[in-house]
Amino acid sequence: MKTLIQSPFADCQAQLKRKKMKAEYRGESFEFERVYYECEETKETFTTSDQSEINSNQVFNQYRERHGIPYPDELKSFRNKYGISAQNMSRILGLGINQYSKYENGEVPSLSSGKMLSLVISSPEVFANFVEDEELKNRILSTSHQEATAKNLIFSGYKRGIYNGFAVQSVEKLKNVISFFVGAMGETYQTKMNKLLFYADFDCYRETGQSITGLSYKALPYGIVPSHFEKIYALTDGIECIPDDMGGVKITSDSKANMELFSEKEKESLNKVCAKFKDYSCREISKTNHEESVWKKYNGSNQYINFTEAFSLSTI
Repeated sequence: MKTLIQSPFADCQAQLKRKKMKAEYRGESFEFERVYYECEETKETFTTSDQSEINSNQVFNQYRERHGIPYPDELKSFRNKYGISAQNMSRILGLGINQYSKYENGEVPSLSSGKMLSLVISSPEVFANFVEDEELKNRILSTSHQEATAKNLIFSGYKRGIYNGFAVQSVEKLKNVISFFVGAMGETYQTKMNKLLFYADFDCYRETGQSITGLSYKALPYGIVPSHFEKIYALTDGIECIPDDMGGVKITSDSKANMELFSEKEKESLNKVCAKFKDYSCREISKTNHEESVWKKYNGSNQYINFTEAFSLSTI
């Protein structure tokens, strides 16, 4: 996001600003980090369409988290897992003919519909009770115990919310982020990879209101790292840790990144981080990381970092 743009109110520039505010949504109050521009001459404020979306998403995501309402990507992924059309999902669940599509496209369900959807996507057995077609019902039940345990181990200890940037917790997507950086930089030391993941996730949250990988982060004495980062590299299929003679660990991948998994905004954040840090050594990126106000604020606290700290990043 540009720090300066042309003001629509006067022949001058408008500066990027941010401010903690509260918003009312469905009768409830939510605090969020409002991003906007302020005209340098008239002091009038305005938002671009992207900023309006970021501001709204921060509120909507908190509402979903507060009430356990599924996110659009979860609904779409659940439907695709069983090869069901959105229209047929609406019919199965007794919703309006196009209602499931609307939820996949971002419309926030009512509390009653949200509770029902949460039960359905979290339990194949519950979903099977809605289904009349015996072949589909058997397919649903036969896949109910095939989920990999790696996800629970890698993302253990926290849920989808403000401490993981409201991102879906997907091992496949995480692997492809790591593969992207390995493909661009070659074998990459674990110390540097930890920082690349942090900057990509927090930059994307700052630009969209949602991060990429689903990881949470903590500030340790040697920099900001993903929680359980040892499990990430040890348990993600296709990602390998290679110790060197100096006591370091290099990360490599067995495949190229599938960029179709990422939105355009996510690709922009990945490319921005790659361009910025590609030639940085572990020492250089760690030094830069230590200069971030978020590291100074959280270092030694053992707390998960709130993703609203993304708006305070100074390096990218």
